[in-house]
Amino acid sequence: MGKDTTTIRIRELSEKDSTFSATVSFNSGPEYPITVRDPFTEEQEHELEWYFEEHLRFPFTKKVRAKEAAESITAYGEALFKQVFISQDNPDIYANYRDLLRNGLQDVRIEIVGTPSFHALHWEALKDPQSPQPLSLQAIMVRQNIKPPKAWATMRPSTTINLLVVTARPRGKQDVGYRTISRPLVESLRQTNIPVQIDILRPGTYKELENRLRAVPTGHYHVIHFDVHGAVLSFEQLQQVQEVNRYSYNQRYGRQDIQPYKGIKAFLSLERVRDSSCNGSTAEASNKQKPPDEGQQR
Repeated sequence: MGKDTTTIRIRELSEKDSTFSATVSFNSGPEYPITVRDPFTEEQEHELEWYFEEHLRFPFTKKVRAKEAAESITAYGEALFKQVFISQDNPDIYANYRDLLRNGLQDVRIEIVGTPSFHALHWEALKDPQSPQPLSLQAIMVRQNIKPPKAWATMRPSTTINLLVVTARPRGKQDVGYRTISRPLVESLRQTNIPVQIDILRPGTYKELENRLRAVPTGHYHVIHFDVHGAVLSFEQLQQVQEVNRYSYNQRYGRQDIQPYKGIKAFLSLERVRDSSCNGSTAEASNKQKPPDEGQQR
């Protein structure tokens, strides 16, 4: 981060009844208290989920519904902006923000710091009503989880950033094309000056992922990008999901590897292996609850 970079930090303090007590600060200055909540109702959130998940498969159908959902992203971002930056109790928040606009937002870093529930808000949609673009397209936006990791990964020294892209389409021809998301990612990285070594995992099965990771030294990959479907489920919902093997696998016959748990977890859905019981994988995280059999792309 350059010495001339200005940092806007939006930090969660606590949550109660889906309402977050948080603070916003500029360059490690005073922390101004703010209150943040999801600007949308549950029904509106489902419309966004449909737009990002279902409409992508058939982009030439339901155009009116898609247009309304796309336009609602702007309304969401502007409502979220007002919660963070416009406060009658703290006019200094907006005054600090306006000062940044004098030199543009290209040297501004926006940090979102909080629990997974806080990160479930669509922060990339954050938009100043006076600007034609969301802040994420003008400034650098990063997310930080305040919960400590369960384990620390050791990285090997390397002259390149080693990236593994796991692309899984468990629904076959009825799913989004393999290259719909991976191709723009790869092309964008190739246009940068960053030395990145990109490996594409195919087929996108848990068994193939395990084999690939065992074939390279520990810490070889710096980033693993999962271009897959998933779901956020409670343990009770997991038991009710049809085709449960999309989200779990058993190491030994007759033994359930996923034991009862409290709260919710995020599951990633990989492709099926016809000659093995390894049909999927799981990744633990807390997040906003989704319908049990609908996934989200990462």
